Amino acid sequence: MLQLSAYMPSVIAVVVLAVLFFSRKKSGVFLLVKKYLFPLAIAIFFTNGLVYLYGMPYWNPIDEGSHFAYIDFLAKEKRLPLLSDRPAEEVLAIAERVYPDKPKIKPEDAGLAGYLYEAFQPPLYYLTALPFYWM
Repeated sequence: MLQLSAYMPSVIAVVVLAVLFFSRKKSGVFLLVKKYLFPLAIAIFFTNGLVYLYGMPYWNPIDEGSHFAYIDFLAKEKRLPLLSDRPAEEVLAIAERVYPDKPKIKPEDAGLAGYLYEAFQPPLYYLTALPFYWM
């Protein structure tokens, strides 16, 4: 139920935008949506994003670490990673929440987390994230 409720504001915003796009320009529905519902949907959409941003724990244990490891690898090695490449020790330490200390587990003993398993992903997202990583 929580997952569905997290997507509801976005679904509402998409429905409002679809009504706005497909209705006639001079109809009462179009004017109502344009004047009231469109700004409301945009406000809900951004509020949902802020709630999600502040409500989710950082470095969520799903796969954020592996995406960050991909970006870190691009920045340091200046090449695309392979599935057999290992993440940096700093990335593992952040995942274990012991950074700036060394990670307790070696990459060889970390299982799937000890590899750059997101290396099969297309690199455009990661390349656009590099300037933010460097900041």
